[in-house]
Amino acid sequence: MILNVPYYLQYIKWAIPAAFMFGTAPTYFVVWGGWRVITLLLPTRIYEAGDEFLYSMYQRMVLFFFENCSGVEVSKIKLAKGFSTGSIVNHP
Repeated sequence: MILNVPYYLQYIKWAIPAAFMFGTAPTYFVVWGGWRVITLLLPTRIYEAGDEFLYSMYQRMVLFFFENCSGVEVSKIKLAKGFSTGSIVNHP
């Protein structure tokens, strides 16, 4: 029975990063909402700069946890004319 635990843990190793993301998403939402309220009377470019910062910070955290904790490789593929797409690969 104890020898089977590592075997079964391989199949749910994605659950820890996913649970962490579900736990941190409300915090980012509250911070974003606060930023939105604070910048209501300021120029749009100030709000957009903070919004981009929060979004990029959250995406970096997502990439860090899914690549380092669950073993999923996330890569960015460049396409023609400046477009890009993301891909998630669960094998080397």
